[in-house]
Amino acid sequence: IYTPGFESYQDPLNKQYPLQLTGFHYKSRVHSTYGNVDVLKAACRQEMWINPLDAQKRGIHNGDKVRIFNDRGEVHIEAKVTPRMMPGVVALGEGAWY
Repeated sequence: IYTPGFESYQDPLNKQYPLQLTGFHYKSRVHSTYGNVDVLKAACRQEMWINPLDAQKRGIHNGDKVRIFNDRGEVHIEAKVTPRMMPGVVALGEGAWY
């Protein structure tokens, strides 16, 4: 028996928040451990990854400060425009103290 989750792709909020946010683990730290090491911070910058098509629609360029938000809160962070993300999906690394 399939039971849809509390939130899903068919959620009516998709009209208000059209991008899906996913997270990933940085190779430079374990959760927040090593997050204070300057060499690692420089090598693996905290950025929100976004597909070029989605970025173009929103006027976002590499290094632009962007606002990620929903009803629960918001984060301000630099953008990384990359074809490594599917259109409609953005990613934010986990473990940082945003």
